Parts: sequence; structure tokens; C-alpha cells
Amino acid sequence: MAHACPEKSHIPAWGGFNALVSETAAPLTRVRYLPFINALPSDYSTIYTTLVKLVHLATELRQGHILVTADLAIYSKVQQIVWAKPEPLAGRVTMRLGVMHLTMAFIGSIEKLFGDGGLI
Repeated sequence: MAHACPEKSHIPAWGGFNALVSETAAPLTRVRYLPFINALPSDYSTIYTTLVKLVHLATELRQGHILVTADLAIYSKVQQIVWAKPEPLAGRVTMRLGVMHLTMAFIGSIEKLFGDGGLI
């Protein structure tokens, strides 16, 4: 009902509510874009260089570990690089498959399990 009459509403959004009830001051944050890399994204050297730059950036931000989300083509190549455990990346990178590809793999497994039963 508060959104029906916005000029009379004194109910803040979720972020505003948390800011009002929080007893700790949140540090000032900045959002920045990463530099553009003018190279083929699926090339092993491009992927490796990007991972090294991300680990360096994480080190500057005092983060011990980074989580990288990618599509299936990039994911498989990054996993090969990470499994080789090159020195700059050793134990610093965890890969995550993108949501679309994760969903496609899940649906594919359902088709594999129940495809003969006429479900799909």
C-alpha cells in the first residue's frame, strides 16, 4: 500500500531501511569498470592474462580469493589453466559456470535420465 501513494510514503526501500537500522557506518565504495582487453576471449593466453590481472586486482583490494563466472566455452579453458596450478593463480581462483549454462546442463541431465520414458 505504501507504493500506491508514493508522495505520502515514509517507508524506505530495503537499502534505506538497512541504513536506518544499522549501527555501523559502511565504508565509501566505488564501482569501476575493468579495462577492455582487445583480444579473442576464448584464447588461452587472453584467459590466463585476464586471470592474472584479476588476482593482482584482488591482492590490491586485500581479497585472498576470487570467484569467476563464465560461459561453458571459457569455463572449460579456465578450469584447465587453474588445474595446472600456475604460480600466480595457485589457490586464488574458483570458477563458476554461468546460470544459463548451469540450467542447460540440469535440463540436459533430466532429458538423459527420463528421455526414454516419454517425459521430454
